[in-house]
Amino acid sequence: MEALGFCMLLPGPEAMQMATYAGWKLRGTCGGIVSGLLFVLPGALIVLILSIGYVTLGELPLVAAGFVGMKAMVIVIVISALLKISRRILHRMEYRALAVCSFAGIFFFDLPFPFIILVATAYGLMHRTDPPLEQGPPVQRPAAVFTIRTILTVDADMVDTPAPPVDRRATRTHYWISGSFFPGLQW
Repeated sequence: MEALGFCMLLPGPEAMQMATYAGWKLRGTCGGIVSGLLFVLPGALIVLILSIGYVTLGELPLVAAGFVGMKAMVIVIVISALLKISRRILHRMEYRALAVCSFAGIFFFDLPFPFIILVATAYGLMHRTDPPLEQGPPVQRPAAVFTIRTILTVDADMVDTPAPPVDRRATRTHYWISGSFFPGLQW
């Protein structure tokens, strides 16, 4: 789960990073390279074929109408994903206001994305509503072993795990952000 969180903070497509990470954990550097390439190549070939078709046959009315239909499909997919995610996450008015302000900051004021992420993180840390942690014996967890099965499934006891303390979460967030902007600092 930490790998997923790390990949979500890095710029770029999370699924590509997770595929590369899973290949690296399973087969080392060669596995990471192969899984990354096999993740990218099918999409790249489809885009290459579509672009060749657009350049050579784009003037034909039937082909032009097909590409307009593809644009509409992409817009519908993006809007439906946005609505699905917003229904799950934006259940409080302050979350909706933060989302609107973030959109306005990017779209109208051209604020840098990392700045918006830092502001949202600070807001989330200041307005936390986690219940206090119970004082009990620490839960012993086995060492994390990432395989395809563990990445794609979630154990039942992981769902009920309380959030880590603020200092640990802030340290991890700082580590991930510094690794995104200054990769040499984390080693």
